[in-house]
Amino acid sequence: MNLGVALQLTNILRDVRDDFQRGRVYLPLDDLACAGCTVDDLAGGVVTEPVRRLIAFECRRGARFLPARHRRRFAGDRRRLVAAEIMRAVYFETLKRIERSGYDVFTVRARVPRWRQALIALRQWLWI
Repeated sequence: MNLGVALQLTNILRDVRDDFQRGRVYLPLDDLACAGCTVDDLAGGVVTEPVRRLIAFECRRGARFLPARHRRRFAGDRRRLVAAEIMRAVYFETLKRIERSGYDVFTVRARVPRWRQALIALRQWLWI
């Protein structure tokens, strides 16, 4: 269940700009308020300090659901969970890319290139 929450939150962060252009905001309004951010701030498409606080908070929240350390608990199920582990690792990389961009979810959509996804998948597959 935690993986599903993390994947959905990462998708929301990655798609802030596109969703807003469709008239949608999926980030929790309570979180916007706590960060001092408004929907109008998101509409501006600029990473202001309140927007940065909001996106950083959500990235940290998503990353808490994606730790690699849980893999030890499923040592006997590794083959069955390899696809989930690949997704976990790719989405964690997506969050890291958002962080490295200075939390700019407006200019460029955070993506993990296919070659990098393949490398991540290979690493996870070899892990089993």
